[in-house]
Amino acid sequence: MATTKLFESKEKFSIDSFKDLIVDKGISASNLYSFEIQGTDALKGYMKTNIRQRYSNKVSQADDPFTSGQYKLNMICNEIQIPGVDMTASDVKSPYKGLTQKMVSGKVYNELDVQFYCDLNSTPLSFFRAWQDMIMGNQHVQNVLGYATGKVSGKDGAYEKDSNFHKTHQAYAQQYYDDYTSNIIISKLEKYGVANKPKYNRADNDYDFIRPEEWDVSFKATLTNAYPYSMSSVPYNFGQSELVRVSVGFYYEYQTFQFSYPTPSSN
Repeated sequence: MATTKLFESKEKFSIDSFKDLIVDKGISASNLYSFEIQGTDALKGYMKTNIRQRYSNKVSQADDPFTSGQYKLNMICNEIQIPGVDMTASDVKSPYKGLTQKMVSGKVYNELDVQFYCDLNSTPLSFFRAWQDMIMGNQHVQNVLGYATGKVSGKDGAYEKDSNFHKTHQAYAQQYYDDYTSNIIISKLEKYGVANKPKYNRADNDYDFIRPEEWDVSFKATLTNAYPYSMSSVPYNFGQSELVRVSVGFYYEYQTFQFSYPTPSSN
């Protein structure tokens, strides 16, 4: 009696196939990432007015505190994640007899939480508190003092003035949504995947293929129209000295992914 084969055969999963497919390029590392905040002109102008000299003594960097602040924030970012996505569903009873289907009814994006270490300048605190103050509160400081011209007196500009001034001239009114929201791009970096670049060697009369000093970006996640809605409390105590951490929560509308094509490496 002839036997009937019910299932297709599968290729054996071996150590050699694992080495060829995975180990050759390596496993994705969780500590390789970067982020970018695409600030609006209104947000960048507010940062330049109020905290332009907190991040560097160099004039070139002090003139652009948004860029230099992000550079430091990337270095002291302890934890970030790609927010998850949940699909909401509604029950459809008995499309077929005895069955219940769960039909997709919506898409919910989880919030973004980022944790930073604090340096001596407390860069995360000053950066994101300034962003929150730009959204609501401290709106008229630069107009009253003439800080819009960029001539900031004192170490930290408007943020170093006395409390009586802030009580007198502070207005708690939110700005326009398009002015205080910014896209946040989270890039996943990898050690491998960057194609070698040829460099002509005159001695050998040939080309040497050298790997450039850069990371491979396997994908980017863009969070559209984000802003910091919360900042965690920062506790201090007389106990054992520890690193100071601050967490920032972001709201955003939706997220999109952009995956890069693998680039073949030169031999």
